[in-house]
Formats: sequence, C-alpha cells, structure tokens
Amino acid sequence: MVPDSPKTPSALKWFGVFCVAMIAIGLLTTLVGLGMLFCPSLFTQDMEPTQFKGILYLAIGIVILALYAVAGHLPRTPSTYVFDLVLICLGMTSCCFLPICVPLLIGWIRTETKAYFSYRD
Repeated sequence: MVPDSPKTPSALKWFGVFCVAMIAIGLLTTLVGLGMLFCPSLFTQDMEPTQFKGILYLAIGIVILALYAVAGHLPRTPSTYVFDLVLICLGMTSCCFLPICVPLLIGWIRTETKAYFSYRD
C-alpha cells in the first residue's frame, strides 16, 4: 500500500510562478549582456567600454536563469525545501520583488509546505 502523500500546498504553485518570472528576468539579462558584447554601439552614447559590463550581465543572467530553471525540477526532499527558500530570499534582494516574496515566504514557512518536502525543524 502506498502511503498518502501530502496535499500540494498553494505556496508551491506561487513559487512556480515566481520562478517563471525570474527565468524571464534571467533570460532578459543574458540577452542584454550578449547585446553589450556584440553590439556595444546600441548601449553607449559615449565611448565608455561595455565589454566588462556585457560579461557581467551575461554571467549574472546565466546564473539566475540556471538557478531558477533547476528549482522546478528538483526532487521533493528537505534539501530542495532549503534551496527553494534560499531562492525566495534571493528574490527579496530586489525591491520590485519584495511585495511578491514576502507573502511567498510566509506561505513557504508554513507547516503544510514543510510537510510536503518532509522537512523537519
């Protein structure tokens, strides 16, 4: 007999929406970085070098893209719970995402979400 699995918490659905938004931002940042590297005249009005900025934007975009894309495909373990919690807190570093991340964080630390991931305090 298969044990009953806990009901999927609503915070998990909203975390998925949050991850999609962050993936879009990561993709946009990556594209801006590529644009700065290959078409620097589009991004500068003076002769300021944009190669370093392009590499920086590209690196940050790829990291954001990878982290949030991986988050949705990890197994349901306590370490995944902590990884996703870190990603929510990382989103809180942006004032634009703060109104989204605070309610998501409140839902994430609820007992039913912890039980879903088999996380124990």
